[in-house]
Amino acid sequence: MERLLSVQVLLQNVVLAELPHSAFPSSAAEVRFVDAEVRTVRRDAFCANTLFSVVFQNTSLHHVEAGAFSDRTLIHYLEMSGVRIRVLASHALQAAVTNLTIQHSR
Repeated sequence: MERLLSVQVLLQNVVLAELPHSAFPSSAAEVRFVDAEVRTVRRDAFCANTLFSVVFQNTSLHHVEAGAFSDRTLIHYLEMSGVRIRVLASHALQAAVTNLTIQHSR
């Protein structure tokens, strides 16, 4: 458990063509996107068993595919603040989410 809590990913001021399948396959304490742009979030991009915190701040997501947040994943805290999503496919968020916060987003 100690190792799990030490894994943190910060993607700040980046432009990504895509988050591919299995972009986040391992459990982590935090995955954070700040002032980022992601053109495509592929199916099962977020497929880790457990992600304690996934945060999108001031980030643009152009296309989020069905199953991007896998049904095999537990996300304890998912926050979207100042996020713009152009296309959100049906069933994009299949992960179990304990706490969901969406604010100042469209």
